[in-house]
Amino acid sequence: MTYILCCSYADFMKEKNIVPVICAGYSMGIYAAAYKAGSISFEDGLFLIRTAYTEIRKISAGKIFGMGTILGLGLEDINHLVTDDQGNLEIANQNSPYSFILAGRLDEIRIALEKARDEGALNYRLLNVTIPYHSKFLEKTNEPFGTFIEPLPFKDPELPIVSLIDQSLLKNSGALKKEIVKNLYTRLNWYQTQLYLQHSGIRSFIECGPGKTLVKNAKFVEGDFPFYSASSF
Repeated sequence: MTYILCCSYADFMKEKNIVPVICAGYSMGIYAAAYKAGSISFEDGLFLIRTAYTEIRKISAGKIFGMGTILGLGLEDINHLVTDDQGNLEIANQNSPYSFILAGRLDEIRIALEKARDEGALNYRLLNVTIPYHSKFLEKTNEPFGTFIEPLPFKDPELPIVSLIDQSLLKNSGALKKEIVKNLYTRLNWYQTQLYLQHSGIRSFIECGPGKTLVKNAKFVEGDFPFYSASSF
């Protein structure tokens, strides 16, 4: 549903003659970014999402995972939470200097959230997710999903896509394919991505998604540039 809405908003922006110079796919938004950049068809995006989910379920079958978000603690504090956990927990994404998403075993996620509360976190909550996206726990999807995606007819993106993994520019189909595969099991950093976009000269942002999560998050990122939701237009 999110993919469908993101693609619809992207098409709506095009009808309004609002043309982006660069795009970034937040989390699973990488599929919608690939569609917006003209690299894949809408139908192929659905096919990719279904296949990725199938491979993920195979890997995580019989295991109890979860994800949680913590607001108000810095990177050093979050690293302590993860280190104390002995490998059953990972940072999956950093949204701002004091906003993080963790992924791992559900029981360890619960413990980490309790510790965050005790350390003075402003907000902490368990996400309604049973898959540890963007973490090492899904690393075994690399081979089967990579094998599946390799022969698919990707086109080189018509506009650059910024990697949320290392903030590099994905300018060709090969780089984009690798990014989509690694997106499942590699830590993301939306905070550094937004800073990169600002430093690249971008002065206005539009969130082409069903909500205003990134718009709200932008308030906690340095820089004073407008960040709109697609519903604003």
